[in-house]
Amino acid sequence: MSIEELGEFLRKDSHNYFTDSKAETLLDFIKVDKDIISHDDTRCFLIKSYVEDIRYKQREISTIDELLQQSIDELRVNLQSFNGIDLITSAQLLSEIGDINRFKNSAKLARYSGIAPVTYSSGSKEKSFRNQRGNRKLNSILFYIALRQISVNKNTDTPKNPILYEYYHRKVSEGKTKSQALVCVSRRRVNNLVYNIHIVAYHFYYPS
Repeated sequence: MSIEELGEFLRKDSHNYFTDSKAETLLDFIKVDKDIISHDDTRCFLIKSYVEDIRYKQREISTIDELLQQSIDELRVNLQSFNGIDLITSAQLLSEIGDINRFKNSAKLARYSGIAPVTYSSGSKEKSFRNQRGNRKLNSILFYIALRQISVNKNTDTPKNPILYEYYHRKVSEGKTKSQALVCVSRRRVNNLVYNIHIVAYHFYYPS
């Protein structure tokens, strides 16, 4: 297999994370190790066993993905239309949020997930602190979604979400720490999610 052929194979399954340089490195290792592999029956057996195990797990993952997609389709909530939210993340969000009607607005969901800051008042003074409570699993999911929003595409260096990328850096330039700016991105994403889910739910129960 040539560098280009292996590079194309790696790019497809790694979503463009691995490039031709990684393919070249792998082929160099194989050239050095070629004699050992060709004469080591035990090693060949183990490699084949690992490959079969990986293929089995891939089939299992594919089946699970189909079942997840069916469940999400039944709920009629298309969170995957959002940048940075794939099938697994969509399922995680829905499982942690549960019935969206429990939350009258995005502020309620933000407090439930621990994104909204806790405010303490003492006389004329008021201070806000990071919320350490709330649903920590949901908090982590929203945090990683926010990270995806401000990341850039590896090959082009263009922002994956230009609007939230600019919003994040504007918050940092205003004096917020990077962690605080990420919370702001998470909060903004919560607003979008709640609006989307409520709109879909409304059309589901009250079709035109």
